[in-house]
Amino acid sequence: MLEIKIDTETAIGAASEAILEYPDYSINNLLNVSENIIFEVADKSGKKAVLRIHRPNYQTSLGILSELKWMTFLLARGIQIPEPIKNRTGQYITSTTNNLQATMITWIAGESLHVLQEKHPGDSPVIDKIYCQLGEVIAAIHNATDSFEIPAEFERGRWDINGLLGTNPLWGRFWENPALTSVEKKFLLDLKSKLITRLEQFLEDGADFGLIHADVISENVIVADGYPIIIDYDDSGFGFRMYDLAVPLYRFYSFPSYTRLAGLLKIGYQKKRPLSEKSFDLLSVFVLLRRLAMLGWVVPRKSPKEMATKTRDNLQVIETLVEDINLV
Repeated sequence: MLEIKIDTETAIGAASEAILEYPDYSINNLLNVSENIIFEVADKSGKKAVLRIHRPNYQTSLGILSELKWMTFLLARGIQIPEPIKNRTGQYITSTTNNLQATMITWIAGESLHVLQEKHPGDSPVIDKIYCQLGEVIAAIHNATDSFEIPAEFERGRWDINGLLGTNPLWGRFWENPALTSVEKKFLLDLKSKLITRLEQFLEDGADFGLIHADVISENVIVADGYPIIIDYDDSGFGFRMYDLAVPLYRFYSFPSYTRLAGLLKIGYQKKRPLSEKSFDLLSVFVLLRRLAMLGWVVPRKSPKEMATKTRDNLQVIETLVEDINLV
C-alpha cells in the first residue's frame, strides 16, 4: 500500500518555502488536510488561489504535470475548471527542499454540491437541476478530451480492468481489507472474477474509454452561480467513461433518490454526448466498482475503528448491488 500520509507541520514548512516562488502571493490559511494539503493564498489585490502540497509517493512529477497539461487543454476548450498557475520561473511544479511538490491553481468561488445537498435534503428542484447540468459538464469534458493529443511524455493512472480489479488496483487490494472475514474475502475474490469477465465483454462491445476525472464526488463539484464546476483532477486517468457517471452516484445507491439522480445525469449527458442504453444499463456495475475501490481506499486513510465501520456499511450496499445486478 502506498504511503499517503504527510505531517501537517512539514507541509506548512513546505508551503512557506513554495510560496516564495510565487512573489505576488501570500498564504492566508491552511484550508484542508485530506489527500493533498491545501492552502488558501491570495495575491496583492486579494484575488484568491489554491496552493497544493502534494502527498508523497502518489503521483510522480510527470504525473502531476500531465494532470495540469490536461486541465490547461480543457480550459482552452471552454470547460470551466481551475486554471494552473506557473511560478516565477515559468514552471507548473515547485519542488521544496524536503522533496515535496507544490502546485497552484485558481480559486473557484462557490459552494460545494456536498454542502448544497445537506441544505436541500430529499427531493429538491435545486439539486435536480444541478445533477442534470453535471451530466452535461461530464459529457463536455469527454467530448473535449476526444481531441486531446496525448503528449509524448504523459503519465496518468489507468482506471481500466487492471486498475480496478487487477492484482494491484490503484486504490489497493480491496479483498485484503483487514476488517473482512475469510468468507467475505472469498466472496470478493469470486466477485472480482465475475466483474473482470463483464468488463472484458464491455470492451469487446465498444466501451467508451479515455481520459476521465475519476473522482466526481460531491465535494469535488463547486456550484458557482448555480452551475457545477468540477475541481480536483488529482485522481484523473485513463478509464471507462461510465465510471465518471457512476462516481457521483455511488453514495446514493441505497437511497430513494438514486434512480432519480441517475436519470438526471443521463439526461444531461445525452444533451452533449451519445450514451447508449447498453452502456447505461451497466451503471450499477460501475457503482459497484467504485464501492469495491473504496474498500481499498479506506484502509490507509482511516483509524482501524472507523475503517471497520465504513467497511461494514459498504459491504452491506455491495451485497445489495450484487443481488440487483445478478452477479451471485
